Amino acid sequence: MKTNRIALLTIMLMQLLCAAKAQVFTPSNNMVANGDFMSRDPFQRPLHWVIGMGLQTATLSGAERHGANKDDQSLKVSDTSATSNILIRTEKRIADPGTLYKASAWVKTKTGSPAGFKLEFWDQNNIAIGTKIVSVEPAANWQQVTIEQKAPDKTTHVTVAIFTGLVQTGLSFWDDVALTYDDNYNPVIQPGVRELFMDDYRIAQMVDMQRVVNQPVKSNILIKATEPWEGNSTYIYGTVLHNQPQAAVTACGIAPMLKKNILCAMPPAKMG
Repeated sequence: MKTNRIALLTIMLMQLLCAAKAQVFTPSNNMVANGDFMSRDPFQRPLHWVIGMGLQTATLSGAERHGANKDDQSLKVSDTSATSNILIRTEKRIADPGTLYKASAWVKTKTGSPAGFKLEFWDQNNIAIGTKIVSVEPAANWQQVTIEQKAPDKTTHVTVAIFTGLVQTGLSFWDDVALTYDDNYNPVIQPGVRELFMDDYRIAQMVDMQRVVNQPVKSNILIKATEPWEGNSTYIYGTVLHNQPQAAVTACGIAPMLKKNILCAMPPAKMG
């Protein structure tokens, strides 16, 4: 009798497992976090967007929504001042010079002039080196606006922004903002090349699994400040600068005492 009960419980458990819907994760190529404006802070401002403190100028609202879900939200951009403007910008994403980036968004005009839409490129000094703007015509229905532009030389980051002018006033709603790029994906892994699966570049789909970042382990001090101008600490990070044949790898350090950034380069011949 006991054996029959165990067998019956086993069958029931297997049926439950089969009936349970698998958790499927499909990576998205949208570089904009919270482009659908479903995440917000206590002040109704969108998370993962850089926004000013004018609480009643750009907030999330359910009054107008592009999606069919009744819980969908959109970004309400209300500019009532003829002497100031509004700027809502995405978080910066790493960009590659020469790559074609495409930005899109859905917008609906309620009154006056709608906000504008632009694609921005930044260099390593946090200076905007390229901007492309699209003008939005007022429309009572939802319309999609798009921009595409190749990242200029020396680009390190890219952003998308929704903004208003100094003179124009109006009320518009924005939703489903996206930023993608042309990816010449090569499915072939070259012999002898190691790849760390730290992003979703080669992941088509994950079923009932997730990526876990383990707690790092502290080690001995690797870099010490040895010069007076270095102060009490040294910050270092590496990047790859294109079109610089004399130095394939660079590292930037901060000298607190001199209040300067120091750029060091390693010639290809000395690379291990």
